[in-house]
Amino acid sequence: MSDARETAPKARLVHRALEEQERAGDWKIQFELDLTSLMSLCGNLQLALRHPLNSGPGAQIARRLIDDVRAGLLRCGFTAHAELIGLGDNPALDYDPREASDTPESVTEKAKAARGFAERFEALGRTEKR
Repeated sequence: MSDARETAPKARLVHRALEEQERAGDWKIQFELDLTSLMSLCGNLQLALRHPLNSGPGAQIARRLIDDVRAGLLRCGFTAHAELIGLGDNPALDYDPREASDTPESVTEKAKAARGFAERFEALGRTEKR
């Protein structure tokens, strides 16, 4: 339970942020991401969207961002990346450990394979920049 000493600074901070937002008007920020970072960002947003209490305006913004990224990837010819992002929207494709018959050895092998895939994927992103 928070008391007034904790609540007052938070309320002032929220008030200051709202004032900044009003002054910002149509201000937008642009940033660059490589494909690996973009895929990671979308995957983390999709994971956050799975939380049952994440259903407000922030969730709608995240969903719109993911959809826009997917559409942009398709426009640029990165169809496999767009399809991978689409898989993150399908709970039927989620890994369910209750249904797994993995032994500790097979989990270790799968982790090594996934790490190898991630390293190759990241290396591919570095060569694309050249």
